[in-house]
Amino acid sequence: MITKMIDTAQLNQSVDLRELATRYTELRRASGEKELCGPCPRPGCAARTDGFRVQSDHFACRKCHPKPGDAIEFVMWLN
Repeated sequence: MITKMIDTAQLNQSVDLRELATRYTELRRASGEKELCGPCPRPGCAARTDGFRVQSDHFACRKCHPKPGDAIEFVMWLN
């Protein structure tokens, strides 16, 4: 059996996390052109207004995910 390795760095670089996150929550421009903010997309999180922040390569939530994560971690975190 042949197992193909997934290049996670390449996968993360090919995904615009801002675009991905807008599928799950309504985001608006934050402190700069690169950052978006809005309510946390995770059910049960208390960050309702601008606690969730996302850039093209990382995201964080002030309440439930304070450490920045990448696109792969974002999908795992939501599920």
